[in-house]
Amino acid sequence: MRPLITILLVCFLIGGMYGYLKFADSVKRPDANYQATPEQKIVTAEIHRSAPLYADAGFDVAALKVDFKNETLLQEQNNVPADQPISIELPEVEKGRNTVGVFANFEDPEKFLSDTPSPSLFAIDVVIRVDGNEIQRQTFSSQTSTTPVGGQVTFDTTVTRQ
Repeated sequence: MRPLITILLVCFLIGGMYGYLKFADSVKRPDANYQATPEQKIVTAEIHRSAPLYADAGFDVAALKVDFKNETLLQEQNNVPADQPISIELPEVEKGRNTVGVFANFEDPEKFLSDTPSPSLFAIDVVIRVDGNEIQRQTFSSQTSTTPVGGQVTFDTTVTRQ
């Protein structure tokens, strides 16, 4: 009797799963008719640094890299001093949520094995502005220069900050 009940339970479970999958495949999903609305205002990304950024041509490492919409907007192949302002206008920004990627290299290839002390914190501060008004600020940091600093900054152009 037990083997018969076991066989019936297995058939019931398999039949139930088959019926659910058949039903899920038959449900018509709505078409994805997403229309992006371009932002009419000027959107910029400002990048502030705590220390100079270094490029390493030997390993094809950029000092600073900014990505937006799967495109590289800036790939700085020269060293960048800490006091040099960096501001980039973001093209084709959509109304609503957008994401920009920023990555910085603080490791000086000339001082790789030296004993000279380095700053205790390596940080970049990314400020997103719409028509000059700050809408998003995000800071990325590391305690060592060997770790690339950066990440994704998500901002919403419909949100205003006072």
